[in-house]
Amino acid sequence: MLDPDGHQKIYLARQNKDVLVEPGMVLEEGYRVEAITDDEIRLLHEALQQRAVIRIPPPPPPPSP
Repeated sequence: MLDPDGHQKIYLARQNKDVLVEPGMVLEEGYRVEAITDDEIRLLHEALQQRAVIRIPPPPPPPSP
């Protein structure tokens, strides 16, 4: 999702609510958002030093005219 200025906004669904995430943010479960790219979100669980990657699917192609 892009905001009106063209900056990418990423939301993660958590327990019936959506949470806007940004690099450096620490989630309640202890994961820190290390990076957000066009195709993935990289997380680090700081206490366990375990990494996780959430893939972001590409946008659908525009409809044919």
